[in-house]
Amino acid sequence: MILLIFIASLFSLFYIKKKDIAPKLISGLVLAILLSLIVMIKQGDFFLWEYIWRYVPGAKGMRVTSRYALFLIFPLALVATLFISGKIIRIAKPLALFIGMMLIAEQINVSHSATFDRKANLAFLNNLPAPLSNVKHSMS
Repeated sequence: MILLIFIASLFSLFYIKKKDIAPKLISGLVLAILLSLIVMIKQGDFFLWEYIWRYVPGAKGMRVTSRYALFLIFPLALVATLFISGKIIRIAKPLALFIGMMLIAEQINVSHSATFDRKANLAFLNNLPAPLSNVKHSMS
């Protein structure tokens, strides 16, 4: 749902005619999020994030791309809030209420998330063979 709001906000940028600075800042935010999402798309061997790996120190680290996607949650939530409040494009109040309720409903999680079985993992660890103690290590 939040991605759909982002797409609607992106398309609404073409219809902003105000001279105020706020719509320009909002459009900059939406376009920055769009660019960030495009850079993270991987299609076969084509991955734009490779260019960021080359020029940004630490960007090639483990799970950096997924952590950057987690960083984008706040700006996406900000865009959704601005969209629902009518700052990006005017929408009817019943539609804004419906979208808000859908955003809340999609956060409800009824699945069992604690699937760690401690007994099974301890049994697995106890069944591992002991390390060899008579192996000589070479320094070469």
